[in-house]
Amino acid sequence: MASLNSIKRVAFPGQPEFMANFLIEDLKNIKLFKGIGVIPDNIHQHSYFAVFFTESGDGVHLIDGAEYSFREYNVHLLQPDVGHQFKSIDNLSGKVLLINLESIIEENFGLSKEIYNLFANTSLSPVLKLSPKDFHSIMTIINLMDKDEETIESSNHTMLGNSLITALLLLLKPHLVMKNNAVKNISTIFHEFNKNLHLFFQGGYSIAAYAEKLKLAERKFNQMIKKKTGMTPQQLINERKLFEATRFLLSTDLLVQEIAYKLDYADAAHFIRVFKKAKGYSPNSFRKINGYMDRHVV
Repeated sequence: MASLNSIKRVAFPGQPEFMANFLIEDLKNIKLFKGIGVIPDNIHQHSYFAVFFTESGDGVHLIDGAEYSFREYNVHLLQPDVGHQFKSIDNLSGKVLLINLESIIEENFGLSKEIYNLFANTSLSPVLKLSPKDFHSIMTIINLMDKDEETIESSNHTMLGNSLITALLLLLKPHLVMKNNAVKNISTIFHEFNKNLHLFFQGGYSIAAYAEKLKLAERKFNQMIKKKTGMTPQQLINERKLFEATRFLLSTDLLVQEIAYKLDYADAAHFIRVFKKAKGYSPNSFRKINGYMDRHVV
């Protein structure tokens, strides 16, 4: 079997002298790959595109710092040099396609630069959720590509394989365009995030889940917000929590413990430490120096 860690052009299993621009493996072999050290358990990178087609089973795939689930009819797109890790896998069924797109373009096998650029810009949306009909259409092509090369003359197999890759990517193209067009500009993303800041400490939201809802990798979402504001999403959330804490302290009779609970601090002691570091006073002292006579003692 070819090494998958440093391939540029990969050899088909069982016929090492026959070189090609793609390799197809069964997802059931992921555990086998791990066992022989081809796909390590730690976060790692590859020099080629990898496309995972999940027919059934489940698991967790870490891509570029964000966790994504393996689900039925899902397609995971992994770009070259993007870190990934199989965090868990359970009875996965499907295929993984490794492609050297740059080599195919260089050899003029009909893959346009436009198609390549679409795949090269999918880091904001690494998971596609297809309908059963679309998924099965794509798997038909995958199975044709995976056909035993001994049944086709070698000279024709390369040409057929690369033509099928082009057909496969054209089938995926509408989904890629839809995902990319759905990505909103930074100002819109920040406006909606800022409007919903309270949900992160009152509604159980997490930054990772919010980013995934926007079809963004968590790291990319953090970068976008920081570029817009100079602060990370977590810093903005913490700032809003302090603002709400100040409002509660000066306009309500809530106990410090109650405020800590409302704003999702670990406990009152943690809230007091955070508040004092930011404001220079404990919550009760802050109330008193601002003319609020607290009727409660913590």
